[in-house]
Amino acid sequence: DSTGFLFQARNEELWFVHGHLGNLFRIRGGKHEAIAQFAGNVVSAMYEDREGSIWIGTLVGLHRLRDLNVTLHTERAGPSLNWVYSILQARDGAIWVGTWGGGVNKYEHGRFTPYRYADGLPSDHITSIQEDRSGRLWVGTTSGIRYFHDGRFEPIDDKDRLLQGSVWAIHHDRAGNIWFGTDHGLVKMTDGRFIRYSSHDGLSHDQAK
Repeated sequence: DSTGFLFQARNEELWFVHGHLGNLFRIRGGKHEAIAQFAGNVVSAMYEDREGSIWIGTLVGLHRLRDLNVTLHTERAGPSLNWVYSILQARDGAIWVGTWGGGVNKYEHGRFTPYRYADGLPSDHITSIQEDRSGRLWVGTTSGIRYFHDGRFEPIDDKDRLLQGSVWAIHHDRAGNIWFGTDHGLVKMTDGRFIRYSSHDGLSHDQAK
């Protein structure tokens, strides 16, 4: 099985999960070493926080790898759903965990706080999480985009409905623009205006992930 999940840490170490076997390897200095095994599991997200912990999202929960020790957080006392799809650490240190069907969770001071459809999200299937330069948190879902404000997720003024479907990726560039990868092309938000780029503008495919 040649499939897997590859992630590069800030110290340039490579972390690799080998296919459906779930073997986690660390590659450094041209050599690899086995670290852990997530047997029969599927890795859907990997993220390194500022202290150097590696967070691994899987179908059965959220794994935290710190000093080569693995801690598993599950629905019992962790995220609102085991299937973790996206992970981000905000500038205030909180870890945001997006799930595939259970909304998004904020992990802070050792506890998880869930946010779902009732809290303003258009869908509980979270596809992407990003923080812009002003500190505003953006969450992409299978039914559009929202930003976090005063404990709720608020919609943006999207008159042309360019961001009403799945938003698979979010990126804030150095010029202050925010880019959204959607099923219908790449959408750029600049000065409150939205511009869509599709295969007609040179993209190889309209689904931008």
